[in-house]
Amino acid sequence: MDILPPAISSIIDHYSKLCHPAKITILTDSSADKEYIKNKALELGEEKPLLIPGHTYHFDGPNDQGRAVKDTIILNESNRAQYLAEAQTLLSSIMKDKEMFVAFYSWGPPDSPLSIPIMQISDSAYLIDTANRLYRPGYKLFNKSNNIKDFFHFIHSSGELTNTGASANIDKRRIFIDPAEKRAISINNQYAGNSSFKKLAFRLSIFDSLHDPNRLSEHMALFGVKPQEKSRMTYFCLAARSGCGKTSSAMLHSLVGDDITTLYIDRVGQVRGFNVEDGFFGILDGVTAKSDPLIWKALSNPDEVIFSNILVSNGKPYWLNMGAEFPAEGETYFGSWTKGQLNKEGKIISPAHGNARCTMKLTNLSNVDPHLHDKEGVPISGIVYAVRDPDTTPPVVQSRNWYEGVFMGASLESETTATTIGKQGERVHDPIAITDFLIPPLGDYLSKHFAFGKSLVKPPQVFSVNYFLKDKNGNFLNDKLDKKVWFQWMEGRIHGDFAALDTPIGLTPRYEDLRKLFKSVLNKEYNKKDYEEQFAIRTSQLLAKLDRIEQIYKTQQNIPSEIFEQITVQRKRLQSH
Repeated sequence: MDILPPAISSIIDHYSKLCHPAKITILTDSSADKEYIKNKALELGEEKPLLIPGHTYHFDGPNDQGRAVKDTIILNESNRAQYLAEAQTLLSSIMKDKEMFVAFYSWGPPDSPLSIPIMQISDSAYLIDTANRLYRPGYKLFNKSNNIKDFFHFIHSSGELTNTGASANIDKRRIFIDPAEKRAISINNQYAGNSSFKKLAFRLSIFDSLHDPNRLSEHMALFGVKPQEKSRMTYFCLAARSGCGKTSSAMLHSLVGDDITTLYIDRVGQVRGFNVEDGFFGILDGVTAKSDPLIWKALSNPDEVIFSNILVSNGKPYWLNMGAEFPAEGETYFGSWTKGQLNKEGKIISPAHGNARCTMKLTNLSNVDPHLHDKEGVPISGIVYAVRDPDTTPPVVQSRNWYEGVFMGASLESETTATTIGKQGERVHDPIAITDFLIPPLGDYLSKHFAFGKSLVKPPQVFSVNYFLKDKNGNFLNDKLDKKVWFQWMEGRIHGDFAALDTPIGLTPRYEDLRKLFKSVLNKEYNKKDYEEQFAIRTSQLLAKLDRIEQIYKTQQNIPSEIFEQITVQRKRLQSH
């Protein structure tokens, strides 16, 4: 093993003295070390095997099933000393009788100058096993020079465990994010959205990119769309809250990434992007053989997959809305489960959690784009903002220009889902699907987006999509696979294949174009009545939304003037519609 740089050794030394582990294991990029961690997770009971070879499952605790937004604290000048003291107290001897694992990764292709070296310290073999499947190896990045300075580092402990292996002290769950030191400290939790560096590194990278005029770090899927009977490939980024169709959209196309994308301006003024990960941490709820055949196939093959917070019965995994009948009994994240089991309120208990997940390499999926690991990424021609909106936004709308497009992103409202701890089904304002991860002030972040477009020779076209529009009876107005048509239309708009209708909120498809696309793409008839209901301009709802957005931004500091200008323009258009 190579000697680690002094900056790295001093961090390991500091946390080993604080956490008092029984053993420290430095992990390299070798297959032997990856096998060691996988076996250790099984040995410790953090993962258990399923019937299909390579498949394992893990349970987080009943109160550790989503991003813990309220327990996530950004350190700044005013609170830094207080929270670092709390972190020190909580970490004191927390790894007693445990093994401390130290692993290294690359946030992006290792040979890209925009990628970030990452060090992860944890007492959870499951967390390291998860990271091994989500990220590219990075040990060699820390051995190129003894003077490495620009890297992120993360410290995690599951803390004391219950007899079921869950974090016992959830009341002391803390996720401290420290931009000044480019680190995060995560304590007394196991859910990968809180414990692993996935979204913690994302927050730090957003903060870092704010000071780079040519780079954005975004909560976006990245994929290529190929039109029928044409050889071109057009790459899109799609921003959306979890549960709003980001992954399901990406899986229909040539997949580069389903979650986090680094965007940058190249030497000729073109936007390019790459996936910072090379793995998949996907929501299982609703994944069926019919609606998600590529994911279903990957979950049925004997490749390495970790399932979390599912129901397990006779060595088989079950999740919500999978198109199969649940068994009469099984094991789930809160213990034993039987069909018809009631909670204290007399309500039937769900056998699996709505935020149950699967973790695997993207190469398990047959639609992975051949440019996944290109150090320069892929050229971006379209940026799409997705919402989970039952009553206001049409299925697809194109902005007239970059500035109207940024406003589309800045005015996103979506219903909450099981991916975040708290009440579900509430409408929340989530600009550019970034609220849960934003460290810099929102005004600074939006100003950066407006400025980013000014540097582009040819800005990407910007669109919004909404797969969740409902009728008065609460029925969805679109089928799951209709999104294929919306993306074929957007791809065609980028290349001038289709005309569009000018509406108060942007450009929308013509019925005749959609009718042909539905037939050619889905072999499905698309009638005029459905079109008129889906693409109606719901003036009163849209005006009410503008009022809500305006009031929200009036309470914020340093909001760019372009936001209020777009509100004024759009309101006038709607009032005269």
